[in-house]
Amino acid sequence: MIFTLIAWLLGGLGIFLLGMDFSSKGLRHLAGHKMKSILTALTSNRLMALIFGIIATAVLQSSSASTVMLVGFVEATAMTLTQAIGVTLGAKIGTTLTVQIISFNLSEYALILVALGYILKIWEKNPAFHSSGNIILGFGLIFFGMGMMSQAMTPLRNIEWVKDILINLGHNPIAAIIIATLFTGVIQSSAATIGLAIALCSNNLITIEAALPLAWGAHIGTSATALLASIGTGRGGKQVALSHLIVSVTGVLLALPFLGFFIDAAKWLTSMQGGTSTARELANGHMIFTIATSLTLLWFVKPVEWLTKKILPISELVKKFAPKYLNSASLSIPDLAIDLAAREITRLFDIVNSMFTVSISMLEAPEYSSMSLMDEEDDKVDILEKSIRPYLASIPYDNLTPQLNALVHAYIYIVQDLENIGDIITKEIAHASKKLDKRDLEFSKQGLDEIREYHLKLVEKFQAVKDAVKNLDVNGAIKIIEDTEADRLFERTLRWNHIERLHNGLKASVETSAWHLSVLGNLRSISEKLDDISMIIVDEVKS
Repeated sequence: MIFTLIAWLLGGLGIFLLGMDFSSKGLRHLAGHKMKSILTALTSNRLMALIFGIIATAVLQSSSASTVMLVGFVEATAMTLTQAIGVTLGAKIGTTLTVQIISFNLSEYALILVALGYILKIWEKNPAFHSSGNIILGFGLIFFGMGMMSQAMTPLRNIEWVKDILINLGHNPIAAIIIATLFTGVIQSSAATIGLAIALCSNNLITIEAALPLAWGAHIGTSATALLASIGTGRGGKQVALSHLIVSVTGVLLALPFLGFFIDAAKWLTSMQGGTSTARELANGHMIFTIATSLTLLWFVKPVEWLTKKILPISELVKKFAPKYLNSASLSIPDLAIDLAAREITRLFDIVNSMFTVSISMLEAPEYSSMSLMDEEDDKVDILEKSIRPYLASIPYDNLTPQLNALVHAYIYIVQDLENIGDIITKEIAHASKKLDKRDLEFSKQGLDEIREYHLKLVEKFQAVKDAVKNLDVNGAIKIIEDTEADRLFERTLRWNHIERLHNGLKASVETSAWHLSVLGNLRSISEKLDDISMIIVDEVKS
């Protein structure tokens, strides 16, 4: 009997969590670019941050998922700690929607929802139907799992020692909070912990006096996910996780002396709604507690930020060069992950563009110090290239629309082309510069002037390509491609000019001919790489 009970309980919990995963994925996919706007267009206004947190968690169906992303955003300096704390408070309120839904006893309709959801899910020709199917299937599994957990707990009503333990929880709220905190920390889902409490309520195994402290413990325990996500991040990410814990614990400590008030308020609201079940009382009590504590703490965002930074101050040491915007927590929201990758690609563009802009100085006056600096910049290019491409490849393809899928491929190709340009600058142009310096040679004045002119044209082209990629500007990319033949003709003209100087026996041209032609070829290769990037934008980006 005990084995069967445990099997049904764990099986029901597993199905519940699976349903949460399905519904969360469906909502994320359906929200698409809206989620990106919600989570990246934050202002310093703490009330707006709170509202965004509510919306984000309602879409993600998980406050943990919201706060995990905040860890990445603050670490990437895409958001301040003040904004992150405001969103965290909103995320707490957002979870009450899920609890309200699961508090209704809809297990008898669960299999109908599962069947309907699966039918819509396999209708893959229409992405909206597929995502809606995931949502409905997910909620069907949530209710089915709730029904299994409730059935598993039915025999417990006849076991005296179990009843005594559960009754004692009502007299010892601190113990209930600690138990729920630890349990939520293990399974990393406050909704699942509260779902178990609702199942206990449905079988009259616990009263609201025991159930509400369990929900408060889940409120604290969900901080474990953010703490785990902050492992391996810098101080910025760890500060978000710590602030989440501080907010959660402070909210419970503030509410604990008023437990009786929250219980009475939950019973009153439930009776006003025409209900009498303890499960509904728990959902309402959890909602009242969360809204009250979040709105109260909203006025103390700055003190929370101060305390967090006091415990975990930002190190003044120079950070090792690394990606700024990429974080694995955002991979579950493709639109957002791609946007963060695009920011990193813009950063990569800036580094390569800067390398190319100053590369002319190596040809004008070769210096080993400037060449060494160029090598350091190329190392940065390699670090970003080796980070961005795997990150893009890690975005779940089953969550991508055809347009986003094409954009992922485009960005991977663009990153590769930028890395190749960096190699041309450091391995080819710098090599020619070193050879000239070693032999104490200089280009002819006419030849160097022509190289400068060609280089300047490509500096302008580089900026135009960067703008086209950053803004996904197909028309801008088409304009660049239309100038391709003119660019090639210009390079050929410079070659003929050099050959003519050779025929005329110009000493400087004769002595530097090999490297002069090599540099022209390198500049042509860079121009062609920029054309390739423009063509990728035209081919892959759908207007």
